[in-house]
Amino acid sequence: AVIPPDSGRREIIDAQLDCITCAACYSACPIVASNPRYLGPAALNRAYNLVADERDTATAQRLATVCSEDGAFSCRNAFNCVEVCPQGIDPQRSILRLRQRVLVGA
Repeated sequence: AVIPPDSGRREIIDAQLDCITCAACYSACPIVASNPRYLGPAALNRAYNLVADERDTATAQRLATVCSEDGAFSCRNAFNCVEVCPQGIDPQRSILRLRQRVLVGA
């Protein structure tokens, strides 16, 4: 199924879709430097895009993986990822939304 770009359902993830996988956010993340198992902001941003897509059929499994010990809850909100992104993406926003989904059970 296609979700049209002007659909309200797309607004949830549109701002996060422009990631060019440059890894600037990953390199700038202090948690990555101290915990090599941490998934990092780029992977968590991508995971959020998939989870937020209503067509995703693996939401529960994906949330269990990205919100495990080395996932979204390991982030310490340094915001370095936001500052270095050449596309102006806010991976921190995706990380916070992943946490919300797990805590709220949505």
